[in-house]
Amino acid sequence: MRVGIIGPVYQDSFAENIAMGLETLGASAHHLGPARYSSRRKNVHRGVNLLTQAFPATLEFTQRRLARKAAELELDAVISVQAWLFPSTVTTIRRSGAKVCLWYPDAVSNLPTSVASIPFDAIFSKEPTLVDKLSRMLRLPMHYLPQGCNPAWHRVASDADDGPCEAAGHIVVAGNIYGTRARLLSLLLDHQVPLRIYGQPIPRWITDGRIRMAHTGRYIARTEKARVFRRAAGVLNSMHPAEIDGVNSRLFEAAGCGAAVLTEHRREVPNLFRPDYEVLSFHDFDELLAHIKMLANTPEAAHALGDAATARAHADHTYDKRLARLLEILI
Repeated sequence: MRVGIIGPVYQDSFAENIAMGLETLGASAHHLGPARYSSRRKNVHRGVNLLTQAFPATLEFTQRRLARKAAELELDAVISVQAWLFPSTVTTIRRSGAKVCLWYPDAVSNLPTSVASIPFDAIFSKEPTLVDKLSRMLRLPMHYLPQGCNPAWHRVASDADDGPCEAAGHIVVAGNIYGTRARLLSLLLDHQVPLRIYGQPIPRWITDGRIRMAHTGRYIARTEKARVFRRAAGVLNSMHPAEIDGVNSRLFEAAGCGAAVLTEHRREVPNLFRPDYEVLSFHDFDELLAHIKMLANTPEAAHALGDAATARAHADHTYDKRLARLLEILI
């Protein structure tokens, strides 16, 4: 089976992990490129998007090129991780004989309403509430499909516990720092919780200098991420407020790496992992603080949680298993 992927590719990106999951299944994966320009440098990304809004013909040209490439490759299916496709782009790809789906990874608040007019063969979302609402109300071909982990990277390395590590004894945060997450980090710092933060630079509007001091200035991926997650006292998985009942990819990645995961509670968490045995779920700040104190006082508990988490993640929540389900529905 030949499958194309639309979306930005970089280390540990959603598109990269999908491609590796497809190869594990025995399919051939082909990166078609992004639906629109994407840069991990926010200023560049914002500037280019403003230009494409001013000159929409540039975006149309980009997507016509995607459709031509899909036709030339004679694909059986195309998976887009970006919702910003023109209806004509999807129609053209489908005419070449490929089934086309969207697997949307972001929070509900970021989903453009234009998705309702795009003729996807299927739309996959990690948010069960969105799936229920749009399938019943709009009769869209919606399906619930969480993200997952990639055992090639998200695993406990044989030398994970050897030697020094800057994350040891710290609560690790990896990802973008937006307003609600910054507030939570400030509260933790008020209680003298030691933090190590990885990911994109801190936005200039965040004024808490302690958050900047805790930031390492690095984006971590693949084996480095696995080592940091395993050696941390715990990995904090706070979620965007627009994550309603579903969970984000960080939960599966950290679990796969054998971390002691502190995850904000959502309805789907106990359907995916056993709380208190595989992950620590918190409903409020006091419960989070109690979990952190327990991990600090009993480091052996962190390793026991991590071992159970990685076993569950690799057994039930890998990208090849998710993609087998996706292709079963799509094809």
